[in-house]
Amino acid sequence: MKDIDELAKEVGPDAVKAALENAQEVPAPTAQPSAGVTSESVEKAKQKKKAQRETQLKAALITVPLDAYYDTSKSKYLVLNAGGRRLPLDTGQFKKRLQQEGFSAKTPEEGGLSPADTVTIQVQDHRDVCYAAPLAGRMAGFCEEGGHRFLVTDSPRFIPAVKGEWPTLRELLNNLFTKGEEGDTAQLDTVYTWLKGSIEALRAGRTKEAQCLAMAGPPQSGKSLFQKIITLLLGDRVAKPYLFLSGKTPFNAELFGAEHLMLEDEHMSNRFQDRAALAGSIKGIVANEDQHRHEKHCTGTNHRPFWRLTMTLNDEPEALRVIPPLDEHFADKIILLRASRYPLPMPTMTSEERAAFWERLESELPAFIHFLLHEYQQPQALRDSRYVVAGFHHPALVQALHGVSPAAALMGLIDQLKPWEVASGKPNATLSGHGDPVNSVAFSPDGRTLVSGSADKTDRKSTLQNS
Repeated sequence: MKDIDELAKEVGPDAVKAALENAQEVPAPTAQPSAGVTSESVEKAKQKKKAQRETQLKAALITVPLDAYYDTSKSKYLVLNAGGRRLPLDTGQFKKRLQQEGFSAKTPEEGGLSPADTVTIQVQDHRDVCYAAPLAGRMAGFCEEGGHRFLVTDSPRFIPAVKGEWPTLRELLNNLFTKGEEGDTAQLDTVYTWLKGSIEALRAGRTKEAQCLAMAGPPQSGKSLFQKIITLLLGDRVAKPYLFLSGKTPFNAELFGAEHLMLEDEHMSNRFQDRAALAGSIKGIVANEDQHRHEKHCTGTNHRPFWRLTMTLNDEPEALRVIPPLDEHFADKIILLRASRYPLPMPTMTSEERAAFWERLESELPAFIHFLLHEYQQPQALRDSRYVVAGFHHPALVQALHGVSPAAALMGLIDQLKPWEVASGKPNATLSGHGDPVNSVAFSPDGRTLVSGSADKTDRKSTLQNS
């Protein structure tokens, strides 16, 4: 029996349907039966031939009436339902669907497989996938990449671009990034260019690199609200990546289903080790197209998701310490914007007012997208050969990062504190054991013993080696 793809390519679905209809009406033999052959045996032979033909043709018809794949990692059949969503079905459930489409589950009298069994095997042999889930930046459908066959089960939802006005959103963005800068539009142009390049790349199916977009400002300034708007602009799918980026979990499967990865300061640590881990992870997100997907109890696979990473945090010096140090290896991977707080364009005191404000913002997004894609001209100074926009670090925030309080600076050093060999000046161990940040440290007069105290109300004594 020819497989699905061969038969479909050879005759096409219309020809297969016609052949199936013809197989339903096999003409009775015109000659009289020969001696020893009864009319009953002739009829049985005719039915056997009809059943064999019907089984073959119905197996080929899997490409026409039923859109199904087999997920090898979970042993499930993935069927597209009436609502356009993929349902994971076990074998019994899948065969019921086949019966609904006219594939009998009964074994023919002459033996062999039932039509439903034949189709089931065909799906396993020719429509197997190792991964079935949404994939950031990809439209729903079958894909093959890096030696892996996978099924994208959902698409990003794109807002249509419609020429129009967007006064409420314009005022919100001006308040955030321009009004507090004495009219300087450098920040706002950076935002527009970052969004324009990201939306263009996403809709074209490209994975153009873009820096992490970080916004620091006072509480209730609208920066988190802007993150929600970015989610809608980038396909309406968002994930919280902090646990993975900070090394607190090795699993990242849920991140692959969202274009927007969102960090918020209330979930972030300012410990030096966590900031260093975060720096490495942000570099991995920003600079690498190929990403390894690791799901619990499943074999990992490599993909090229479309990701955009944003971060919001308050602008107090202590809160800014969650940002990794802006050294030569990390500085070009992050855009650092200062957000200002001004009255919002609409009242938001009650839940009804907040709902009305959000509804107004949503209604203006088609016009805003049209502005970005068809009207906004990117300044030449913001063009970059690698990223969608040239880097930007607000000077006041950079100064604040370098001028954190003495207590914060000391705690940053203590976070990475190591006992040192007195003669060589080289570290030989890392202190551990405190559950909270260390807030005091003292050496013995001979330099051989160090005592540290922590906010967890514990103290530890460490002996230092002298070479």
